[in-house]
Amino acid sequence: MFLLGMPAVYRFFKHLASPPKKARKQVRLGFNRIYILPTKAGLLFFALLLTMLLISINYTNPPGYLLTFLLTGVGLASIFHTHRALFGLLVSRAPTRSVFAGKTAHFQVVIRNPDPLFRHGIRITWSGLDQGPIQDIASKSEARFSLPKLAVARGKLTAGPIVVSSVHPLGLCKAWASVQLAMSCIVYPQPEKNGPKWSPSAKVSADLSKILLESYPAEQDGDDFSGLRKYRLGDPPRQVAWKAMAKSNTLYSKEFSSQGEDTVIWLQWKDANQAEIEATLSRLCRWILEADKTGHPYGLILPNQEISPTTGPAHLDLCLTSLAVFQDHPENP
Repeated sequence: MFLLGMPAVYRFFKHLASPPKKARKQVRLGFNRIYILPTKAGLLFFALLLTMLLISINYTNPPGYLLTFLLTGVGLASIFHTHRALFGLLVSRAPTRSVFAGKTAHFQVVIRNPDPLFRHGIRITWSGLDQGPIQDIASKSEARFSLPKLAVARGKLTAGPIVVSSVHPLGLCKAWASVQLAMSCIVYPQPEKNGPKWSPSAKVSADLSKILLESYPAEQDGDDFSGLRKYRLGDPPRQVAWKAMAKSNTLYSKEFSSQGEDTVIWLQWKDANQAEIEATLSRLCRWILEADKTGHPYGLILPNQEISPTTGPAHLDLCLTSLAVFQDHPENP
């Protein structure tokens, strides 16, 4: 009956050992954070010792006393070493790479051992789970652990509390500490699998650009005239194509590029707009990935944000992050 009640005892102590609500970048495992209880093997071991003691008393057997007290000393010493395996460890976070929705994020945790003592069998798990990676940590060194977590939806994925534990050396007792680290990662929208390719509605058609090309000088401030695009709020008056407006009854802005500069791609919310916001974000996500592969500068226009055209991994991350944290507003189309 006592063994059957142990899960409830563990849950009670885990509740007491729950981490503080405030997340931290680094946590030191001290006496106030480490809890220790016997495992099932430990309970059986101590029950065996009690049985051996009763038999030794009943038969007045000195060798039985000797063996019982010897094993008792070993069990008590193992409690100290199990607690010592965690004491003084420094638990901190490491950068976590962004992922797409539906994929698995791998949160990185670093445990540093500042003492000359070798630490054996250090395990890290999510709170409430029993399975997780185990590593030994040499003296004055560190070990990196990876904890997987499914990214269900776009946005900011926050890591929950983690549990650092050890049953070293004999597995008779389990020492653990609950830690809440300030860990999170950005979850990009899931790219649309099948759908229309990017349509440059923000650009003027090639025929209209060809007709109007002769209306403007070949160079302006050392740049070549590359074409027209639809006017966007904030464009300077000197950039407005007034002659084009007279011919097409639509307000356009002139674009100039340096010699040999690549074509600029603009990805707009209205081009990908669908009935559901998540579907629109998924389509824009796919377009951004496709535009990045072309090597051409590309920009992104959302209802509440505009990102200037450029290239590179940092720009790709900025565009995808903007989609990940996008919030619906009443003014959205």
